Amino acid sequence: MNQHEVALVLVLRAEYDKALREGSIDEQGCATLSLEAIAMAMKSLLRRSLPENLGERRQAFKRLRQLRLINFFAESDIDSTESWIKIRPLIINLVNNEWLEQIRNHLAENLLLVDEEAADEDQDESAEPKSRKSAPHLNRSLFAAEE
Repeated sequence: MNQHEVALVLVLRAEYDKALREGSIDEQGCATLSLEAIAMAMKSLLRRSLPENLGERRQAFKRLRQLRLINFFAESDIDSTESWIKIRPLIINLVNNEWLEQIRNHLAENLLLVDEEAADEDQDESAEPKSRKSAPHLNRSLFAAEE
């Protein structure tokens, strides 16, 4: 699996877990999501976007369909953000809860760091002006290489 496919699997697993908690699973155990919702989840969870290249996007979704993790009717469904994809329950076997917890912890730590820096900057502004630090972790993804 390439990076796009791995990222997509992680996001789909997180979204499947969310659907389970919300009780929006159909009688076959599938969760249905729009491509737009998947793209937004990918941005918020991993700070990545779906592949811009339509061929790469189709290939990633086609590979996940071959693995029987998702279902969609035609490859042309991937072209539109208004398309719907079914996430199959098999995804639970591929990405376990420990991986999901690691992703959530990673995000929580980054958000906590952002909140702490914002509070520090507010205190610094009231005392004396200092040079502002950039927050590189805001743009970091789980797939970013450590520097």
